[in-house]
Amino acid sequence: MKLKEIAINTIYKHPLSILNKYAWCVQEQYWHCLGKYETGQWQKVIVQVSDDPALMKIDYQLPRSIADVAVIIRYFDITNFLDLDKGRKKKALLDLLHDSMLHLATEYQWDKEVLTNAFNQCIESGLDYRFKVKDKDFKSPTRQFIGSIHCIWDLDNFKAIGVIADKDGVVLKEETLINTEPYHGEFIYYSKCKWDDPYTFSLYSKEGKRWSIAVIAVV
Repeated sequence: MKLKEIAINTIYKHPLSILNKYAWCVQEQYWHCLGKYETGQWQKVIVQVSDDPALMKIDYQLPRSIADVAVIIRYFDITNFLDLDKGRKKKALLDLLHDSMLHLATEYQWDKEVLTNAFNQCIESGLDYRFKVKDKDFKSPTRQFIGSIHCIWDLDNFKAIGVIADKDGVVLKEETLINTEPYHGEFIYYSKCKWDDPYTFSLYSKEGKRWSIAVIAVV
């Protein structure tokens, strides 16, 4: 099976569960860089973290996995993590995630080279997760304009930015359509975008909610 989801979260009812919010941008970028990663019977990985000192002695635990979810429990100094600046927070999360994935790869005979390539891609990007919806531009019906939705997934927010450019690529209008919590960004994978008319370009959620950007018609 292909790995469909990765999640980093604290143990149940941990008082510093704000870590879960910060983890989204890193876990999503790493998963994206993995591509169609084969993980056998597992479709989801959960890296569960705790600052219980007892975990420091054993490095990690592999509890009984449920159905198609592989779980690994790791020690993580959450208090220290929260004191880090933005860049160091991202790097700490990436190191935690990658190391955990390597442990799972050893246990379940997954391809470690793909994991290392994903890690390196994240580093090379500066842990700045940006992408276009559907990885493409969309020409208007009259082929006069080019529309695209640019996404930025950060520690504390997720943004979707609508851009309309002329046929030569010169940006005519740029507008933030969505600025929300990082844990609300996953819908973007199932969304679509299209031109509603020659001047209006829209992003649609799977449920049909619409966000639009438009240029003024030139008479």
